[in-house]
Amino acid sequence: AMAVGCYAKDVSGMVDAGVVYYYTRSGSVWTYRSRVISPRAAAGNAFGLGVKLSQDGNTLYVGEFNGKTNNLTTGALYVFKRNGYAWDFSYEVPEPIYANTNRFGIGIGLSGDDSILVVGTDMASEVLTGGGRVNVYIKPSTFEQKLLTEELTQRSKFYAEDTVAGDYFG
Repeated sequence: AMAVGCYAKDVSGMVDAGVVYYYTRSGSVWTYRSRVISPRAAAGNAFGLGVKLSQDGNTLYVGEFNGKTNNLTTGALYVFKRNGYAWDFSYEVPEPIYANTNRFGIGIGLSGDDSILVVGTDMASEVLTGGGRVNVYIKPSTFEQKLLTEELTQRSKFYAEDTVAGDYFG
């Protein structure tokens, strides 16, 4: 399976709202199956710049680097669960530091066993203007999931060792 972002795609008259296309493969043939849109689609949100599909193909992580939270353009990261060939919105991973133009979700990494999610925030300016930040989330074990209400818990954040203004780390 494959998920491909198209972050400048117009959706229902919303310019650059963005979409993600989902494909499956049989032999050497790739077949288009569905289109995923943001649960908070809006013009200019750029949904789909960061896209990561889990190893088992059942979880889709999609960044929306111009997504809004509390009227700030912080960025957003959405998690979808596969339902046949369609994708159901599951939850939003919140940007831990709400600041305008952080662009949380611009880059997404996932460990081989899907237990660690890394989310880039390239315009974060806690250290220097536009220095960037990476947030690390750990998926709880089955036992921990019984104790927690969220599926992912932020465990750390870090910055480039030699950050200078405008590096856009993340």
